[in-house]
Amino acid sequence: MSTLLTEGFDPAKITNATVFGNLTNYYILNYWPAAQYENPGHIPGAMQYTPKESLKLSVDLKTLPTNKPIAVYCYTGQTSAHLAAYLRLLGYDAKSILYGTNGMIYDNMVTTGGMTVFNDTQIMGYDFVTGK
Repeated sequence: MSTLLTEGFDPAKITNATVFGNLTNYYILNYWPAAQYENPGHIPGAMQYTPKESLKLSVDLKTLPTNKPIAVYCYTGQTSAHLAAYLRLLGYDAKSILYGTNGMIYDNMVTTGGMTVFNDTQIMGYDFVTGK
């Protein structure tokens, strides 16, 4: 835990451009319901895990590789950041794709509906404060 806190978020984040630059370098973890994995679709080669159901110790964690980085994405990047931290605590080299699919297919997400989206006007850039 102390290592995770000392490192901060930098080692646990990755851009979608980096992932798309060489998809085979990553185990890509899609953290959406199955219906949305099919429509609007997913990153090529991504494996679907269902939020609040998947990644339990007894089953799904055993499907994750230990020999390559895991790129996790959700709609906005918030849930995938939490999931990447959880997986890093367990020893996996997990990284959250910044801004999730919101940073990749925003217009499609707005048109399709049913998914969390945000735009630049909603990004506040608040400082992270410790010790208070």
